[in-house]
Amino acid sequence: MKNKFTFFWLISFVLAVFQSNAQNYSLGNDTVLQCGQSIILNPFVNAVYFEDSLIINYNAAMGQSQLVGASSVYIHSGYQEVAFGPVVAWVGNWGQDDGIGKMQNMGNNMWRFSMHVRNYFNIPAGINIHALAMVFRNEDGSLTGKDDNGNDIYLDIDITPPNSAFAGVNGTIKKDNIQSVLWSTGETTPTIQASYPGTYSVAVTDTNGTVYNDDIVISYNNNAIFNLGNDTIICGNMPYTLSTGITLSPFGDSITIIYDASKGVSQLIGANKVYFHSGYQLVSGGPVVSWVGNWGQDDGLGQMTAIGNNKWKITINIHSYYGINTPDSIYGLAMVFRNADGSLTGKDNTNSDIYMTVGVTPSSAFEGVSGTYFQSPYISVLWSNGDTTATSTITSSGVYSVEVTALGGCIMRDTVNISMGNIPFVDAGSSQQICQGDSIVLDAGQGFLTYTWSTGDTTPSITVQQTGTYIINVTNSLGCIGTDIINIEVLPAPQALFTYTLGNNGLVNFNSTSVDALTYAWDFNDDGVVDATSANPFYTYLNQGVYDVTLIVTNICGSDTITIPVNMFSGIKENTKNSLVVGPNPAHDFIEVQIINTAMDELEYKLQNLTGNTVKVGKLKSRNNRIDISELPVGIYFLQTYNYPNNQTFKVIIQ
Repeated sequence: MKNKFTFFWLISFVLAVFQSNAQNYSLGNDTVLQCGQSIILNPFVNAVYFEDSLIINYNAAMGQSQLVGASSVYIHSGYQEVAFGPVVAWVGNWGQDDGIGKMQNMGNNMWRFSMHVRNYFNIPAGINIHALAMVFRNEDGSLTGKDDNGNDIYLDIDITPPNSAFAGVNGTIKKDNIQSVLWSTGETTPTIQASYPGTYSVAVTDTNGTVYNDDIVISYNNNAIFNLGNDTIICGNMPYTLSTGITLSPFGDSITIIYDASKGVSQLIGANKVYFHSGYQLVSGGPVVSWVGNWGQDDGLGQMTAIGNNKWKITINIHSYYGINTPDSIYGLAMVFRNADGSLTGKDNTNSDIYMTVGVTPSSAFEGVSGTYFQSPYISVLWSNGDTTATSTITSSGVYSVEVTALGGCIMRDTVNISMGNIPFVDAGSSQQICQGDSIVLDAGQGFLTYTWSTGDTTPSITVQQTGTYIINVTNSLGCIGTDIINIEVLPAPQALFTYTLGNNGLVNFNSTSVDALTYAWDFNDDGVVDATSANPFYTYLNQGVYDVTLIVTNICGSDTITIPVNMFSGIKENTKNSLVVGPNPAHDFIEVQIINTAMDELEYKLQNLTGNTVKVGKLKSRNNRIDISELPVGIYFLQTYNYPNNQTFKVIIQ
């Protein structure tokens, strides 16, 4: 009787433990969602889900080691994808006692470290790991431990058990809690997103081979509220698009394909990458069109995700993936699987393309592929204006409503009020020029709700007197904004200036250097008559002499006048009519003036610069006279005598 009781108690205990473990992988209670919502299903909320871990043991007394008796030992390591390949992603101690890669002291110079390899080196799924390379160091990195030859130590981890040519290192694979996960959708990830109604189940297999199952029913609430957004004012009477933000079936439908590279005629066993190269059929036996995928380039188009044991997965939205713009139903897919450069392939048992029908339950005659079809949860749309697409373009004010029907028959509804109004017209004045010191009023007019000027003013009108771009924004009662832009340029009064160049035979070229001038009026001989109206005229003088040249310039802000004497001469040279000789010419510190005609009385002279200003005056009292010019600037000057019946003018160059 006692043995029977003991056996019964043991059975009860085992069941209790099993039930307790099973609860760790529970999907929770059946759930009701609003239409279009989704939920993350996670059976591992109360459990730890890891890949297998690697335990590394190191004997610091072996090999070429400086770590015998060390107080701390760090593992500094990276990984190889293939034998003799480069070592990448080195992780560990770089001379800082930071805890990264710090090993556990097991006594007698033995040290241990445990890692989940992919997590430790951040290795993406699908990347093969052949071996680890390692060097051991003390806490500050000054002492190391290597193999018998003083080289990095290698540990092959793609074999069981892990193996190293160096006796001082060994590895052990420790199986963690979970061996595999399989959902009723075909997915093998720890969690999935449920976005349509139905029954979802999961099977979790632990490292002992025990399978735990649970399921959950997801349903949707009828008469749910769909959100079209807030009531909106559209300014300008432009067409406006209301959007549900959803993708209807079949355009929103997708399919997940799982491929077993160990099946059929395959060159892809152990491949680092696998590409899904495929096209579609509209009817059974019809042509395969729109092939998409890898054509010998590792470009990511059609790249699959490794899920372990030579199995690969890809999920595609069928219509968008193949560029199908019509709601035509797709009968099936044709596919070939390839490696990264397209040199290796995976096909069916007869080395032919693989075919899979598309529908609620995809199927294939080839056991190496399987598919799970995901239908968009949104079946139909009906707008109050009769549109049946996911968006509706409107052109008038009104109240618009929409009904979206989802899987399970639930209907989502929403209503939005759209008001369309004109953009207010505002005219605050024309762009124009004003004179310096003047001002102008810019007036946007009355009747608007608000006024905002670029100057910061908020009044209907402003007074401006500076050059600039002035912007006015006004709003009407609907909140629509109208804008006007006025450019104001402030012009100064003109300033008259000119220069001239003496040519041959009495020709003079005049050049206006005036500022802000629009018109020009030249008087070359001081007779009050306008001789030219261009900016750079020329004039020919027939007789020698000094002529007062006047330039009058104007713009919209006024006029300005300048008069400059122009000295005309035939050249500085001895003439039979001259009674004087001037030299040297060019001169530097002085000029000599010699009186040739002894009958001449005392002469008066003046020296002028090019602008007509007199810079020196004096008298010539003897036959030979010296005039000091050392204080005068370099330039061209004119020496003129003026109390003799035959007044003479000489050009003098001072260097």
